[in-house]
Amino acid sequence: MTPTDIAEIPSEELHPLPGTDDDQQDEMYEHFSLTVDKGQALLRIDKFLTNRMEGASRNRIPTAADAGTILVNGTPVKSSYKVKPLDRISIVMPYPVREIEIIPENIPLDIRYEDDDLIVIRDIEPKAKLHYLCIPKEHFALLSEMDEGRAELLKRCFQKISDLQKQLGLEDGYRIIVNQGENGGQTVLHLHIHVLGGERLTGF
Repeated sequence: MTPTDIAEIPSEELHPLPGTDDDQQDEMYEHFSLTVDKGQALLRIDKFLTNRMEGASRNRIPTAADAGTILVNGTPVKSSYKVKPLDRISIVMPYPVREIEIIPENIPLDIRYEDDDLIVIRDIEPKAKLHYLCIPKEHFALLSEMDEGRAELLKRCFQKISDLQKQLGLEDGYRIIVNQGENGGQTVLHLHIHVLGGERLTGF
């Protein structure tokens, strides 16, 4: 199902979860669900969902939890619940998912390399003379979501950047940046690596 942004749900719609009556339970609709990665460390569910759901604030998650609309393995939990590997998290509401038409924006990509695991493109809003993005195709947002498979994927990303440095015009050196979280300047909730060069960089 299409994920619903908690930030867009009015507070008055976050009703307490109905009782255990089967007829009432049938009236609840799943708006969001995911299964926690097997390598996930223990983490409060409010922080976990804030990282995973774009636009969801730390204030909105507890409100939803207090209303009983955040379920873990089918059971309502409070915002202090600590997420464990392979937990199934879902958010339910007393109304169906609203159908929203998404119209893709035509953004031309300057692709410099691509394989089954990653893609290297030129940044459309460069912060240096040369500015590339190396993007793993598997979705995860934060380094804290790392497991062995993702660690190997990131290793491949860094190796590919090194392999491509001459082709990308970075043979005289470059800077790598991975923004993490709101304070780290992360605006896209999919992990990606900034590669900047082509000139002498300052600022550090």
